[in-house]
Amino acid sequence: MVQQGEVYYFVKRVPKRFSAFDKRKFVKICLKTDSKSEALLKIPNIEESLLSYWIALSDGTGEADKFEAMVKIAADRGVRYRPENELMSRGVDEVLRRIEDLNAGEADDTVVSGAVLGAVERPTIKLSQVCDEFFELEKDKTVKKNENQIRKWKNPRLKALNNFIKVVGDMDMAKVERDDALEFRDWWQDRLLKEKMSANSANKDITYLSGSFQTIIDRKRLQIQNPFAGLRFRQDENPRPPFSLEWIKEKFLGIKGPNHQARDIFLTLINTGCRPTEVVGLLPEDIRLTDNVPHIKIRPNTVRDLKNATSKRDMPLVGVSLTAMRRNPDGFPRYAGNDNFSAAMNKHLKVKGLLETKDHSVYGLRHSFEDRLLDLNVADRMAADLMGHATIR
Repeated sequence: MVQQGEVYYFVKRVPKRFSAFDKRKFVKICLKTDSKSEALLKIPNIEESLLSYWIALSDGTGEADKFEAMVKIAADRGVRYRPENELMSRGVDEVLRRIEDLNAGEADDTVVSGAVLGAVERPTIKLSQVCDEFFELEKDKTVKKNENQIRKWKNPRLKALNNFIKVVGDMDMAKVERDDALEFRDWWQDRLLKEKMSANSANKDITYLSGSFQTIIDRKRLQIQNPFAGLRFRQDENPRPPFSLEWIKEKFLGIKGPNHQARDIFLTLINTGCRPTEVVGLLPEDIRLTDNVPHIKIRPNTVRDLKNATSKRDMPLVGVSLTAMRRNPDGFPRYAGNDNFSAAMNKHLKVKGLLETKDHSVYGLRHSFEDRLLDLNVADRMAADLMGHATIR
């Protein structure tokens, strides 16, 4: 940055990698201010815009990078980037308006005029690239997740996409039609019938594909429809039934194994109704056994994130759950940061004949806790707070 007279200018040498496309040695841009602090605030945006210009000008950049650069240049001039065919479909009046808004220098500049008039087509997104695009667009969702949680967040989406590619091939995302999505649903329907599977597996694939497609369609502003909307299979409302209170009292209060930590996580779930991951991921500072009301703090930490914002809550400890947590004031390091608890405990319950029915699982303790709140006529707001559910006021 230099000052000439009272006005500041931004000055930058053309990088060597772009010198073959921009013959200027230096770029000089007036910042239109005599305030140094104001000038410094403008520089990052100018540098970003200049880099976009050079990327769009260069022949050595990738298709996707060039397109994103053109989108940025168009936005800097107050218009939304639309490829030529999309722009023309909106009518000649918009095209003429955009041309009239270009000054003489911009009209002669193939990069600027090309960005305003949509000279570059949207880059192709193959189905095999959909997950990478989705993960990049949603990368803020993984900021507070640990490595294991990120893996669990990514893997089912990758599995769904690979299943879809297996059925329709690795085609251009923009060319996926409703018939392709219906073919995928038919493929799942055959599997459900032949393998006697739950509709839950198919619905997960369809949900993950639909969510990934919709995110990319919205964020990339693609002019296509989501082909997976409304294709889910009907399924049972409650696939994980609650344990009855009688069963809990008779079978669980004196439960052993599969090891001490798994037993005590299980006992903690009984009187808190927490999700297993919420208890497994407790850190020492989340366990408040000496407070006036002993409790655990369910909140995001370095071991695990929470399902949603409403899951953050304090849960009082009573009965067997308090006793179990007193034996584990530092939490459960054997299971923290991994998803092994539920599998180990469900296997133990099955082997020992402690499942009330074949459809029951550890998660049924959460539903049992909720049913007990309903039986006690607990106010809806308090019940929602204890369960970590959202409420509508």
